[in-house]
Amino acid sequence: MSSDSATEQLSQNIIHLNQLITKFNNTLNLDAETRDLGIDFLYDSLSLANEVFIEKSSIGSPSFVDWISPTRKVAGDNPWTRYQSTMLKGDSTYEIQGNIGNIIYMGVQVYSLRNGRNIALPEKNVSTPNINTDAKGNFRLSIGPDPSNDIKIDTNDYMLIIREYYANGEMRNKKPAQYQIIQKSGDFDTPFIPSPAIRVAKANAFFTSLVTSTLDLTGQMGTDKNQSVDVNPNPDLVHALFPTTDNTYDGFYIHLNDDNEVLQLTGKIPSDLIYASVTYYNPYYVTADYIKHKTYLTKDEIKPNQDGSYTIYIAKKNLQGVKNVMTTAGYSDGVIAIRYLGQEAKGVEIDFDTQLIKVDEIPAEDLN
Repeated sequence: MSSDSATEQLSQNIIHLNQLITKFNNTLNLDAETRDLGIDFLYDSLSLANEVFIEKSSIGSPSFVDWISPTRKVAGDNPWTRYQSTMLKGDSTYEIQGNIGNIIYMGVQVYSLRNGRNIALPEKNVSTPNINTDAKGNFRLSIGPDPSNDIKIDTNDYMLIIREYYANGEMRNKKPAQYQIIQKSGDFDTPFIPSPAIRVAKANAFFTSLVTSTLDLTGQMGTDKNQSVDVNPNPDLVHALFPTTDNTYDGFYIHLNDDNEVLQLTGKIPSDLIYASVTYYNPYYVTADYIKHKTYLTKDEIKPNQDGSYTIYIAKKNLQGVKNVMTTAGYSDGVIAIRYLGQEAKGVEIDFDTQLIKVDEIPAEDLN
């Protein structure tokens, strides 16, 4: 395939994916304000695909891509969480060095490519508390083909992603993690993907996977609104995405008709989890402006009931004087995702119940 042909396919695919988004919008009967977010989703997905697979794969030494920026949010971003990736060469040696700052959890995952799918093997993951630090929070991680490295890699491995979690925005802003990756040995010069045509083709595949898998997931959840639905992701749509062994997820599609409707969410979060969150996403699995609007609650913010369970109220607008309240930033439709993080979350089933009520039906004990 030539570069011209690959670029033409990408151009045609933008039109095709935009048509899929339009069909998705019509199926869910989304309002005009929400539909506008679909355009941002389309081009933010393209932006990420371009930076990961075209720009940063045209060089031969690692360079981090920050997936979420002030102008780009995509791929189920979590409030105050930072995601960085870089390509690797399986026969080279690298070192990540820096300071963990105020993180409550950091996960470093190397991905293998097998039969066109990204595989996250547990043995290629190092996460806190297994990242050794000194008294000041400084750390070093070695990555390479020798078994003595913290993460042993081989020629099937090509991508590294670091996920940083913070308790809240204040903690991240005050002292974010600071680190760099340095190549110690191996080929420094040959681009990670030497062929421009293949770079464009891989960007197109990732772009397609990101858009179509998101529409598929939300579309399945949207068949039964405001309650849990069994979802079966289409394996043919997710081959270019990057799964993680760090998180356990569940959730549901939310639809609120007006400002007087409230979604009452009840459940129980295991007490030993490092981190858990309940987050509102728009239908394209992108967070709303959580700096201006309280569109999420973390485990440490949720005030439990006497029996250790929780009751959360989700409304379109902020409800003054209500315990454990969060909003959809004014949107009628979206997804509520419940996320458990860390080794303690593996194998834990997320149980919850939902009920649609009116504002004046909120029990007195949940009013401040």
